[in-house]
Amino acid sequence: MMDPLLHIFILVAVGFVLIQIARFVKSQHEAIGYIYRKQFKLKHIEKEHLNAYTKKIKRNFASTFCIEIFIGLYIEIVREIPRKQQKDNTLSSRLIDVCIAIVKKKCNLILPFDISVYKALFPDDIYNIIKDKEQSIRALTETEEQELFKHDKKRMKRIYDGLVSKLDKNHPNIFYDDICKLGLYCRTIGAIHSRSLYYKSHNLMVDYDRKYALKLYLHYLSIKSTSETFKYKEITKRNTSELFDTEEQKKKFALICAQFREKQDIAWACEQVDELYIHVRRKIKLQIESIKDAKSQHNEVAQMLGTYLNEEETLSEVSSLEKFSKKTTEYPSENKKELFDLFILRSFRLNRQEVNIFATSKGLFRDNFIESINEEYYETLDDLLIEVEGDDYIMNEDYYQQIK
Repeated sequence: MMDPLLHIFILVAVGFVLIQIARFVKSQHEAIGYIYRKQFKLKHIEKEHLNAYTKKIKRNFASTFCIEIFIGLYIEIVREIPRKQQKDNTLSSRLIDVCIAIVKKKCNLILPFDISVYKALFPDDIYNIIKDKEQSIRALTETEEQELFKHDKKRMKRIYDGLVSKLDKNHPNIFYDDICKLGLYCRTIGAIHSRSLYYKSHNLMVDYDRKYALKLYLHYLSIKSTSETFKYKEITKRNTSELFDTEEQKKKFALICAQFREKQDIAWACEQVDELYIHVRRKIKLQIESIKDAKSQHNEVAQMLGTYLNEEETLSEVSSLEKFSKKTTEYPSENKKELFDLFILRSFRLNRQEVNIFATSKGLFRDNFIESINEEYYETLDDLLIEVEGDDYIMNEDYYQQIK
């Protein structure tokens, strides 16, 4: 007869073994490679590698779609690597790490980075495969973006910092569009985040583009508050002086804001901002008739001098008078070309101070220089090539292409 204690020991041992077997089977069924084996038609070696790093993958990705993007990237890279290298555990571990980093970057779970930081860890041929596949990762859907915002409160700041870092002063519309998209996603984590985003972006854009700065302020006003005592921030005094040329403009924008609160139509309000900065352009007066009169008087004077002077003296005086009458149109051609290049560089708009600095550096008077250029092309264009708008000189881009 078996000793009762031995019997109990055997039962406990068998129970322990069964529990361990059950845990192992459960872990295998919960392993990444096992779960996605059919969906991605994983090969045995791919499944084993993914299973081995299940904890690391789940620790980095809380959302199912992020895991799926990660697996898709990983197997695309692995399947282009020679089979012998696929069995290299060290290489597999590094591939897992770089794929996790790339997907986290794509999903804005970490700050942006340059893939080249991983270059030293891989042979050139494999690194080129990784770099190529990085570009092919699909964009997140709106639903996926919203889900990530719900689980990651710091996500907005990371994306915003990334947008600011690549802000192009020549294309402020791109930054504006990106902020509007980000603002929509931010509403999933609370209105306060959207308001903060738009107001901060408004302050930043003041130094880049006035229209978009005001439009971002209107977006800020569009985020309603449930509190009856809530007060929206006003545009600061410093920003006001930068955004408005006249008191009339300031009053018009205040009226737009008041009407917007009633209409709640952001598209309409933004159109009003566009019209706010449309000036009636003040053309530079050339006094073409006066120029013609001056030329006529010059000819009469030359004829009179011919009566009293010999031919040599007459030619000398005529040459002198011609130089005097043409003083506004004579300047080195390279000066004009350099000014045109400067206009092109600044999107065909320069402020008065910039033109004045340029003209002074060439020993020219700003207004005479601009007027002389307009005179040169007036007969060809029947209009002004360069016009004045507020504190800026604007070159007509269509006319420039015509004379070019």
